[in-house]
Amino acid sequence: PELRAAYRLAPDDLLRTDAAVALAKTHGYADQLGDGVRLLDAALERCPDERQRQRLLAEQLLWATWWADDPRRADRMAVLDRIAPPLPGDTDVERLLIALHAWSLVLRGRPRAEAFAAVERVIRAGVVFADVDQGMEIATVSAFVHLYSGAADVSHGLFDQAVDEFERNGWRGTHLAFAYANRGHSALRLGRLHDAVADTDIALRLAIRSGTGTPAEWFATGTLVETLLARGETGAAAKICADRGYRDRRPDAVVMPVPEAVAGKLLLAQGDHGRAATVLREVGRRLDAAPVVNPAVCGWRFDLVEAVRHSAPEEAREVAAEAVRLADGFADPATRGQALRTLAAVDAERPALLAESADLLRNAPERGEYLRTLARLGAAFVRSGHTGDARRTFTEAVALADECGAAALRKDLEGELGELGVTVARPPRVNALPPRSRRVAELAADGHSEAEIAHKTVLDLDTVRKLELGVHELLGTESRAGLRRVLNR
Repeated sequence: PELRAAYRLAPDDLLRTDAAVALAKTHGYADQLGDGVRLLDAALERCPDERQRQRLLAEQLLWATWWADDPRRADRMAVLDRIAPPLPGDTDVERLLIALHAWSLVLRGRPRAEAFAAVERVIRAGVVFADVDQGMEIATVSAFVHLYSGAADVSHGLFDQAVDEFERNGWRGTHLAFAYANRGHSALRLGRLHDAVADTDIALRLAIRSGTGTPAEWFATGTLVETLLARGETGAAAKICADRGYRDRRPDAVVMPVPEAVAGKLLLAQGDHGRAATVLREVGRRLDAAPVVNPAVCGWRFDLVEAVRHSAPEEAREVAAEAVRLADGFADPATRGQALRTLAAVDAERPALLAESADLLRNAPERGEYLRTLARLGAAFVRSGHTGDARRTFTEAVALADECGAAALRKDLEGELGELGVTVARPPRVNALPPRSRRVAELAADGHSEAEIAHKTVLDLDTVRKLELGVHELLGTESRAGLRRVLNR
């Protein structure tokens, strides 16, 4: 009410703009993005001052970018195409417009070099997340450009910075929840599944403090579900969805990962290919119309191919070929590697396609994607009688599964190697730790007190003490020095 009154009663353009921007941000973080965009539309109409109009336009484009049902998304992207490239990036308003333009290029699957060139003008002088005046949006959008463009390692470093800034400045609400959720998603992209679960676990506890149904909760839940599926914990993923009502509602905000696509992935993992295909086709139609066509942003095409490759092979081939075409247009080697792996699924798992996928992913930050390609390449070698190549490929995949924390896939790989007469060593003891316990163990090994660990993990002291005791029992350690040795800290 106070912000609405400030906006309504503002005596001049500057104060009215300040109030409109603050009110729009409040709507945005409360999952009322449409209200925020409409408010800024009205503020633009009544503001004659050109400098304040540019600020209002930048904020309008920001919240419209994250408004799920924006009917003018394509028009706003065209506006960014026109006004952002000539901007020097000297002011925060210009830097926000440039970052939004870079993100719109990524969403549309334009060559990633264009987005990187644009966002470089934003981050060259550094970005700040805990900015009282400007907010975290410039830094966050810049990190998203990297996250979905084959540079998840860069984005993880940026979200590390976000967590550190918010913690140091005492911002322990929605902003910190977003930082943990986004760092968790970058960890998922990097194949660091333990870290992804631990970060989103913290993000959810922080987000729920602000009330249920906020965008931060949606971001954290989707990443947690995807990570649990990557770990092979389908039942736990389904329980999270049920407990959070994840599949029963649709947010006003654009959420990453896309909730409907996550729901389709879960159905696929549960073996319900028919329903998965229906959900994935629908989300695909909506995203293509947006237009958000980049398979690096949402991989619904990859999952749809898996859902229909036996029941509708022609559709699967068409979808896989389109995924390859779009990946080539984006010009990100890792995305092309995923697309080729998908095409191989409908082309008799040809080793040539899978070998090219492995070559593209071998040095990419996305270690989990490389692991999935290695698993399929090894199976293709077995089918073609190349047992030596299969042993080498599966052995590399087992080591990578240990690195990523993909326990279920590791078990499958052990079975494959067993069939080939190879005995696999047991996984590292630390991999038996649940992600929350592992995070507590790492913080303890790094010298943090129990109170500090409780603060960082948003847990109570008793829970931290029980988790640390359980870690010592499982790892056979008796001290923090022992933990440091086992964890290689």
